[in-house]
Amino acid sequence: MSTKKRMLAVLGAIAVLAVVVGVAPVSANQPGTYEVTIENKTDFQYFTPALVATHKGNDGFFRIGGAASFGVKEIAENGNRGQLMSAIAGNADFFAQTVGFGAGGPVAPGETVTFTIEAEAPFNFLSWASMLICTNDGFTGYVVVPAQNAYADPPDMALSIASLQENFGNAVHTATVTDVAGRKVLVTGAGPVGLMAIAVAKAKGARAVYTTDISDYRLDLAMTVGADLTLNPLDDDVAGILSDATESEGVDVLFEMSGAPAAIETGFAMLKPGGVAALLGLPGKKIEFDFDDNIIFKGATVYGIVGRRISQTWLEMRGLIRSGAVDLSPIVTHRFAFDDYEKAFELMGSGQCGKVVMFPDPSLADGLLS
Repeated sequence: MSTKKRMLAVLGAIAVLAVVVGVAPVSANQPGTYEVTIENKTDFQYFTPALVATHKGNDGFFRIGGAASFGVKEIAENGNRGQLMSAIAGNADFFAQTVGFGAGGPVAPGETVTFTIEAEAPFNFLSWASMLICTNDGFTGYVVVPAQNAYADPPDMALSIASLQENFGNAVHTATVTDVAGRKVLVTGAGPVGLMAIAVAKAKGARAVYTTDISDYRLDLAMTVGADLTLNPLDDDVAGILSDATESEGVDVLFEMSGAPAAIETGFAMLKPGGVAALLGLPGKKIEFDFDDNIIFKGATVYGIVGRRISQTWLEMRGLIRSGAVDLSPIVTHRFAFDDYEKAFELMGSGQCGKVVMFPDPSLADGLLS
């Protein structure tokens, strides 16, 4: 992967100022063709905007939904047919989107772009908000988002903690998909999100949290954030030690955060009959897996975790941070000036770190720079 692509893949470290641009809602109660024109009234040049469909639920909250939810058939931009994408159509709990991408170029200041929407009934409410992303790559100074998606952080929140919140949402979603109070939890993978999941599980009253990783550095961090027992499969008999620790019962809950095939196999082997597994780690390739013994005959419940629940997870993670129930500061182990990004990436690849945060303006660093 090129350095530029790796840079664009990093989601921590950058404090983003959200600016809201209003777009008139389009409400439709019958099939037809509808047009929305968006004008770039800023001084910035943007990539072709995307349109995000939302609807108003019975509880009064606006949520993101998929194409099937709204009967949206086709979107075209300036006459160019777009592609409908629905991440999780119709599930209002997730950030699923119906988005139209056209073939147009950047939208310069003062220029407009018109979207034509072919819609089928029925749907309750359809509004369209511009998601304009600056062309200054992934580390732009400004991003435009709908107001309902913008949450204000307390003025005294450290920037390094603020930058962790997107990742923290993954951990909170994973660790709250089932009740862990009074239960034994195994977390396989002690990277930054795994460490956060440990902290959440302890805050939620887990009886014991066991952690595995091949980095002793990260296992030490796991103990710092609340793990009761850490194991390195390169040195330890994980199955034997966990069997003793759980009195041969196995664990009640598995949080798989690594994506490593060996860790997945070990995690399910240690999951007790009737246990619950939440999987966030990505193997990145096809793997062999014993469905018969690991899931079916074990009667296990398995959750695939993607992103977070909107807005449930965000509100919960905000409460965990602001109440002090979860302290994320030990997870931030290194801070770099943005100009030293190559050193930051090298350290991240070594596994000898927790969360690495980069500061475009070194004077704003909330700790010593590496």
